[in-house]
Amino acid sequence: MRTMTWANTITFSRFILIIPFLYFLFLDQKNFLNITEFTAKLIALILFITASLTDFFDGYIARLLKEEGKLGKFLDPLADKFLVASAFLAFLQIDGSLIPYWMVLTIILREFLITALRISALSQIKEVETMTLGKAKTTFQLSTIITILLFFVLKAYIETYSPEILPKDKYTSPGSLINFINVYFDDFGFFIQYTPYVLMLITTVITVFSGIRYLIKNRELFLGE
Repeated sequence: MRTMTWANTITFSRFILIIPFLYFLFLDQKNFLNITEFTAKLIALILFITASLTDFFDGYIARLLKEEGKLGKFLDPLADKFLVASAFLAFLQIDGSLIPYWMVLTIILREFLITALRISALSQIKEVETMTLGKAKTTFQLSTIITILLFFVLKAYIETYSPEILPKDKYTSPGSLINFINVYFDDFGFFIQYTPYVLMLITTVITVFSGIRYLIKNRELFLGE
């Protein structure tokens, strides 16, 4: 059976898209491409959404062309994990006050613990049972990242094209997304500034809960049952 099927090719493209996504996400005003930070952040958003959509299309193509196999079932969630981890780690690097380190660390540890379980299953010629909750977890992770990216795009747009609407006496930390939200949304900023935190908290809870469910459902892999 062919390993590099159309579905697997689409899955593999998700790994590739991580590189330009991170490049444009970190690109600032001074760059050899001579593009604004707003344009760079917008391209990063588009690239991430494109990568996220491949998560739907690879599964759809696999079912349509009857290309479902063990390699695809292993690579698909692995690509999700690398995409999600790269985005969260990038957010911490860009703005350490945006989301708590412990949430990111918890999510990443859970993801690669399950990856280790899948690798163990392959060595035992077994298959890790998947659950609907796992896909829901991935969807919520991707949605959280896209929401945060939208805030970054809005911030870059205002700073690039309408900086005068941000009062200098309040906008004291141009690098801080939270400070931007508070100033830009004014009265609503108090509530909106917690959007990234609340989304991350919900994402972390779902991620941990789904990880526990995976371990319970596939306990025979590490208990030798």
